[in-house]
Parts: sequence; structure tokens; C-alpha cells
Amino acid sequence: MLKPDKVRKIEKWYPFAALSDPIAGQYHLDRINNLKTKPELSEEQIEEINQVMLTIRPKETKIALKYFKDGQIIAITGRVDKVDLIDRYIDIQDTKYEFAAFISIEIVGDDID
Repeated sequence: MLKPDKVRKIEKWYPFAALSDPIAGQYHLDRINNLKTKPELSEEQIEEINQVMLTIRPKETKIALKYFKDGQIIAITGRVDKVDLIDRYIDIQDTKYEFAAFISIEIVGDDID
């Protein structure tokens, strides 16, 4: 004998069926609980970032950048492809990063070939 929900071809909703893997669910909860707020930068830190941005030479300068995205502070290192001072973004390895998200930036090295 079929259950009534099978006869009508209705699938029941099970609240824990959405978590197919308990480890994935725990990872998601840990990530949500560890979200941070964007740190406030002092005037000195903002001025330091601006000075570094003015000294960057595209295609030659390698930088270490810390920026804020989705409640996390992310650090990357890479060669600068483009600096757009008007639209306020920097392009590193085909990815755009907005100035407003920057926390710190420093020049790691220059390649002069």
C-alpha cells in the first residue's frame, strides 16, 4: 500500500534534508558566526594608502593587499595590471578591487625588465 503523499505525487518537506552533509552545514554556521565588521581607518592610514597608490607603476609593481569583503579580511599578493584613480579601483590579475574596501597596501617589489 502506498502512502497518501506517494499517491498524490507530493514530496514531503523534511527540515534537515537541506543539510545533505552535516560537515558542510557546520562550516556554513562557523563562517556566519565569524563574520567581522569593516575596520575603520584613521586619516593617517587613508593617506598612506593614497601615497602607495600614487607610486604604483602598472605591469611593474607587485603589491600585498588586504581588503574587506563579505565580513572577511582577505589578503592577496600580485602584480598590478591597472590603477584607475577616477573610478577608484585597482586591477590585479584580471580582478578588480575597489579602493573603499582596502585595509592596507604595501609594495612588495618592482620588476624592471
